[in-house]
Amino acid sequence: MDMIIQNVTVVNADKQEVCDVRIEEGVICEIGKSLSVKDNSCIDANSLFMLPGVIDLASQFNNSVEDITKFKERTIRGGITTTISKPYTSPMIDNPSVLTFFKLKERQTKGADIAFSVSASLKDSPHSLSEQATLFQ
Repeated sequence: MDMIIQNVTVVNADKQEVCDVRIEEGVICEIGKSLSVKDNSCIDANSLFMLPGVIDLASQFNNSVEDITKFKERTIRGGITTTISKPYTSPMIDNPSVLTFFKLKERQTKGADIAFSVSASLKDSPHSLSEQATLFQ
């Protein structure tokens, strides 16, 4: 659906200003003052803010696969579009099969994108750290 969000405070790295935002086919295509409205699909966002996507560099969901859906929904509602998860999940992300498992679950749910970090250790491992790194590529 195409629409215009009017009177929204757009926040960027170097400034913030009240303006209108045109969205076509789900993509922001124009930002400016007093944009013309093609039909009645218009939202007045007076006193609201529009920010670029926020990245959370150290998020942690509640340590289980079942919580991914709730976690993604909660983070996107808070304005976070991407999170980087700590490896302390259950099961712990310490081998390629567990990483693949979590990536598949993440792709099946809506909400914020999750990038998973992994845990690597020399303890009880037949591989060096550099060999372990290649396992996850």
